[in-house]
Amino acid sequence: MVKLKKIVIISICITLLLSVYNFNYYSAYANSGIPKGYIKAAETDALILLYNNQPSIAIMDKRNGYIWSSSMDEDKYETENINQMWRNTMQSLFRFNYTDITGRREHKILSLPSYGSNSNVSINPVNDGLEIKYTFTQLEIEINLRIQVNGNELYVSIPEDGIKELGKHVVVSIEIMPFFGAADDNTDGYILCPDGCGALYRFNDVTNKGINDRLRRWYVYGNENSDVNYYERMMRQEMQQAMMPVFGIKKGDNSIFAIIENGEYDAAVNFSPSGYAVALSRISAEFTLRHTYTVIGSDIKISDGRSIEKVTFKRVHNEAIKTERGVRYSFLYGNSSNYSGMANYYRNYLLEREMLRKTIADGEDIPLSLDLFMGIEEERLLINKFIPMTTFDQAISIIDEFEKSGVGKFLLNIVGWNSRGYGSYPKVLPPARQLGGWQGLKKLVDFTNDKGYRTYLQINIFDALSKIGGFSLRNDVAKYANNIIITNERKTSFLLNPYIASKRFESTLSDITDRGININGFSFEKLGYVLYEDHHKKYPSRRNQTAHTWLEVINKSASITGSASVHGGNTYILKSVDRLYNIPVNNSNYHSLDEAVPFYQMVIHGCIPYSSEPANIFYDFDKQKLIQIEYGCLPHFELTYEKAELMINTGYNRLFSSCYSDWKDIVIGVYNEFNNKLRDTYSAFMISHEYIEKGICRIEYDNGCIIYINYNTYPVFVEQYEIKSEDYIVIDGGGKVQ
Repeated sequence: MVKLKKIVIISICITLLLSVYNFNYYSAYANSGIPKGYIKAAETDALILLYNNQPSIAIMDKRNGYIWSSSMDEDKYETENINQMWRNTMQSLFRFNYTDITGRREHKILSLPSYGSNSNVSINPVNDGLEIKYTFTQLEIEINLRIQVNGNELYVSIPEDGIKELGKHVVVSIEIMPFFGAADDNTDGYILCPDGCGALYRFNDVTNKGINDRLRRWYVYGNENSDVNYYERMMRQEMQQAMMPVFGIKKGDNSIFAIIENGEYDAAVNFSPSGYAVALSRISAEFTLRHTYTVIGSDIKISDGRSIEKVTFKRVHNEAIKTERGVRYSFLYGNSSNYSGMANYYRNYLLEREMLRKTIADGEDIPLSLDLFMGIEEERLLINKFIPMTTFDQAISIIDEFEKSGVGKFLLNIVGWNSRGYGSYPKVLPPARQLGGWQGLKKLVDFTNDKGYRTYLQINIFDALSKIGGFSLRNDVAKYANNIIITNERKTSFLLNPYIASKRFESTLSDITDRGININGFSFEKLGYVLYEDHHKKYPSRRNQTAHTWLEVINKSASITGSASVHGGNTYILKSVDRLYNIPVNNSNYHSLDEAVPFYQMVIHGCIPYSSEPANIFYDFDKQKLIQIEYGCLPHFELTYEKAELMINTGYNRLFSSCYSDWKDIVIGVYNEFNNKLRDTYSAFMISHEYIEKGICRIEYDNGCIIYINYNTYPVFVEQYEIKSEDYIVIDGGGKVQ
């Protein structure tokens, strides 16, 4: 009996001890702020990586306790009217598209979220995180997702061998954490989209929200499929693309800044505004494993007789793109959580990895960026007529005249100098005899070299026009996977195979340098925003390989001539160029996006000089000059010696006013204004940009310079400063108004 009492007493004590332990454990668990059901996987000085058995993940920011989750809390958001597929997607770590590769005709593409798909899931610890393996038994597909934390960053990746396809089904694309950081319309914050210069979508601004809002997709570095029509349409409609593989989400004083770090050449940024399928705004990265291509076939129909109808259908490539795929999410807070903080973070990221270099010296004068348009052909019935707009001797005269009027530094770009003038692709040499030929070109280059002015020759290395010729449709041009030539609707424009384009350029470079013409570099037309895949049988080129080829061309040119400039600014070229053209100061003006911001410019300002469109084609000179100042652009003009009316029948309708004598006083005035007021900002990093009131913009540089711009039609007072209507002031680092 005594023994039994002892056992009972001991049991009660153990029970009490366990109760106290469990109470303390769960109290500590609750007080830690860790969501119920989550387990800690890894921890850094800044972050805690959590996961549950669903599985989904959460990131707790130890610096302020804020939690970001990959899944949506159904108790918090109304999901009653959402179909099961979307409800599953809201809880998923990824969503993937797949197809039956054995289909003989069209490859029907289907979608499946990782959650609720009857997959077998195993979770295993790895260094600084965990690896989650999904086995989709019915599809015979395995996907390994690796999730790791380091410092204030989360890296979510799929290793190169992380996807196994064991049957007839294959993965076409995979979207990573589609609802990570998603927000409803009551959230204070925005999404940063990589559209052109950068664009914001504000969660709680209903002005531009509507029932027509739809998914927007920016394929990184240009159109997903090789398409000459797309690039023609892009130029015509002023569409923009994602030149940087990034996006951001800001909620209150916390933000995520995401960099597509691996697999970016075949990736897209997907943005879905609130109202598209669900009442949550979200943005994410999607990786392409297999691109699609169109097949043209025929259907034989027997009804009222026998007829053959032409049909088109899509197929996917048999072979998957082999690469690691990964997104790096950085967690920012406080004053660094806005788009300015994101830009500063990305600039540092690129500089530390030598993906961006600083080519502007401290204290350097702002140059006048001057394009001189030389010549173009006017198409005639029998023989085309060459229209000389600026001969090489006249170019010398223009430069000399500007120099004598006070312009002390130039960045010169010679356009349309080649044998048949502007647009005669792919033919380059010799220089047009109507402009002065080889001797005239050498004279111009020697003149600018003696003055110390950098001079570029503009060249297009990959466009090929049937009316110009000089290339083989069988051997030289890019093709789709079905061996169909990539061309436009009229079958007049083609893309050269990247390898062949590079070899043709090397020949051009040798011909010029062998003649003792010491140019400072080439200006590569469209090379910074056109990227395509080519299934050429002898020289195939994936998108990443094409980018590598373009870099080789730029580096080869710079190593011989000393410099290189590029039109467009895809991130992969930033480590090799000295000058950028055609950097947009707007976005694509999609209905759902609220405003453009100079995110791209903030990343590269002070490192690489850049310009937007020429000032002499502005529709509102005074307002657009202010925009150029806001975005940190060079003063840029495209001029001719002759009147622009001479080109009226050439189809080159970009220049409606270009005669240098008409623009001389304005050019000199703008050059002096920029150097007198903005010189101190030229080599500095742009670290802050914001609209402090309606129509009033504040830009700050890392050397203390601040610019206030007033776009309003009335004067305003900012702090102790008065700013006139449609004007600006510059305050230097010492607090003095310039």
